[in-house]
Amino acid sequence: MTFAVLVALVVVVHAVGGQVSKWQTRGWMNVVEGPAEWFMQFIEGASRLMKGGSDGALFSARLGCLLLVILLFVALRRWMLMYYAHKPGAVDVKKLVSSAPGLEQQLEGLTAQLRKQLSETYLYPPTALPAEAPADNFLDLLGDVDLEPKRLGTSLLRLFSRLRPKIAYTVRGVLRLREARELSQERKFDDALDRYYEALRLDPTNLYLRTQIAGKQEQLWLHLDALETYYGAIRLDGRNSAQRNARTGMRSWDPRRILLHRYGWWRSGLLEARFRYAVVLGVAERTADQWCKSDDPPCPRRAHARKQIRQALGPALAARHWRAFTGLMPPGQAEPFGPDQEGLVREWLETELGEERRRYPIVREIFQLACREEMQQLAADYPRMIRLRHPFVRAHGTLTRTSLRLNRDVWAPLRLAWAHAEAGRDRAELLENPLPWPSSAETLARRTKAARGALRGVRRCLSGGWRLWQDNYNAACAYAVAMNGTEGRSGSQERRALADLAVDELEGAAQADVSGFHPVTRSWLLIEDPDLEKLRQESRFIRFERETYPHSAPDRHRPERPLRPEMKAYGRQLLSGCAAVMEHTWRLRRGQLPAEPYVLSEWFAGETELWRCVDRIASNQGRNWRDRQRLLQRVREVADKRLLVRCGLPSSLPEMDDLLDEAAWDTVDGVQERISSFEETFEKRLAALSLAVAVGANGSANRRSPIRLSTQWLAAVRQNGASPAVVQQAAAQQACSDYETAWRAVRDLLDPDESATALSDALQRFHAPRGRCLLSSERAPMG
Repeated sequence: MTFAVLVALVVVVHAVGGQVSKWQTRGWMNVVEGPAEWFMQFIEGASRLMKGGSDGALFSARLGCLLLVILLFVALRRWMLMYYAHKPGAVDVKKLVSSAPGLEQQLEGLTAQLRKQLSETYLYPPTALPAEAPADNFLDLLGDVDLEPKRLGTSLLRLFSRLRPKIAYTVRGVLRLREARELSQERKFDDALDRYYEALRLDPTNLYLRTQIAGKQEQLWLHLDALETYYGAIRLDGRNSAQRNARTGMRSWDPRRILLHRYGWWRSGLLEARFRYAVVLGVAERTADQWCKSDDPPCPRRAHARKQIRQALGPALAARHWRAFTGLMPPGQAEPFGPDQEGLVREWLETELGEERRRYPIVREIFQLACREEMQQLAADYPRMIRLRHPFVRAHGTLTRTSLRLNRDVWAPLRLAWAHAEAGRDRAELLENPLPWPSSAETLARRTKAARGALRGVRRCLSGGWRLWQDNYNAACAYAVAMNGTEGRSGSQERRALADLAVDELEGAAQADVSGFHPVTRSWLLIEDPDLEKLRQESRFIRFERETYPHSAPDRHRPERPLRPEMKAYGRQLLSGCAAVMEHTWRLRRGQLPAEPYVLSEWFAGETELWRCVDRIASNQGRNWRDRQRLLQRVREVADKRLLVRCGLPSSLPEMDDLLDEAAWDTVDGVQERISSFEETFEKRLAALSLAVAVGANGSANRRSPIRLSTQWLAAVRQNGASPAVVQQAAAQQACSDYETAWRAVRDLLDPDESATALSDALQRFHAPRGRCLLSSERAPMG
């Protein structure tokens, strides 16, 4: 825009100059005759604009040039603001303000650290919303500049003196104790998600917070939840449904995709959110499995959450991706869908994704087709011309054109062929294409070979340019997905060749950007990325792991679903830590007796809620992160902070390497068997815990449940809470000892080397309250 306005201003000034006398030149001077005449005409035009009277330019010409100068000023200042936002040192950082006590001593150091980071870091993060407008606007910048036509020259000089901005931004901040990012780095995902949702409640349109939440959900294998979160994030594009639908219907070559940039569809954060949304759709062996999962009796809240997600996302997915199914013939229909049958396609999609159908092979293919279409739309929306408009804005962030082409041309088609081949292998009804697309395993093998050629073509075409580690990593994922089409002995050689190619790309990623690659991708690469499940079993990958990530113990084959034993170990740490905290808490409470009735009421009310949280976690095998977080919150409310630190709360989600190291401490062989044995034992212990804690077990009332006992103690204390009577000290001391013993028994129950009936035995010895005989007329001493 700045260049266009400048050209228009030069052309107008040149036109105002009119014709000037031609130079008389000879010989080699003829070369400069034309440029010299053009320059003199431009100078004459500028002179006429400055002069007054009859020799000056017309008022209309002066006014037009003035408007062009003002427009040039605005465009040039915007350009300089972007330049200074990119250039280090153009940010004024005010001293941070503390909103919590005890942080004043850290303000100076944190402010200095923030200044240093902002002076060295790009101010447009790839996941943030557009930066706020500068504090001063154009009218403020004009100030006392007098734009009189008679004094136009002086006014313009004063105007251009205001052109150079001193700073690009002024940053003010308030320091608050809710750092979810640190909790995520420490793998304390339950606390991190709780903090992120708390922040999102205050800023619901923050794209960065939504993508962070979805990323943590992916790491916890909550792919259905992540799909909904990403879908909500990509709708923060500044468009309504009609505009979004119109843009989706544009062809990839449609010039409106480049020229119409009124909305923020090209923002890097939005592009990356759309990319992750497409990836979650693409790993349909997990997302579709969770979508089609039947009601889960042990975890009714998760089943209810999945049902709510399906009811919300089903119509949304049908409205966004119905075009991906034109030309396909669904099961039971004689003709394929046409491009003008939007209503029919959406109705069929909503039916297949609804509560009555939900057939896994069909849902998986639906997700894969939607993924392929989203990758195509994303590649078409890639901001090719954004560098020309804003040369100092890194619009694409970490999402490169190479990565988009790899995922559009290789990764998404491979996963679609894989889903189609597995559906044919299961002899399920398929989405048939009228073009040749046989429903057999041979399709995947042919697609694999074709993908290898396409992948090499893309890499060879773009090998001459500068590449980030993401390009190599995405290429490695494509090779690893292609390994799914090499089943059986006949494909072993092809599988090893693909594994070698994938590891070569991973090595290239490790060498391309060491500082950016390893901290971000270590756990994702070794454990969590679903694309690499087949690759992790290959000897070449294990050798790469040993060389790139040295470990104290020998590397071993990991289980296909490493999160399951990780979550079991995390649940054991959480419950054991909470039990240890409450055991010490009741020991301390015993030393605080005698106490007023209202104090005892608070103790027993909190205890009732704690045991309910334990019962909920034990009954659903610790699958719901909200139940785990609620238990942590209740323990924090009643226990001393020092006890939490001493007992290791909040717990961190252990990595599979740590579990393997612990299992390998006792044995050399059979490490995986020990991990599986731990899972089975822990599930049985949780079942025993649920049986002992639940109020009603197997349809009958459990009279020795700690929930029921705590409720009885609370009722007994509140019965005469308004009278001066207090609970007898002996009875209160006995209750404290019983609770201390019960919590210790929970720790023993969770230990596989201890008795599985430890908690049941302790609850059999628990003393129940006996009404008014617990009360004494002696008042507890105060102070």
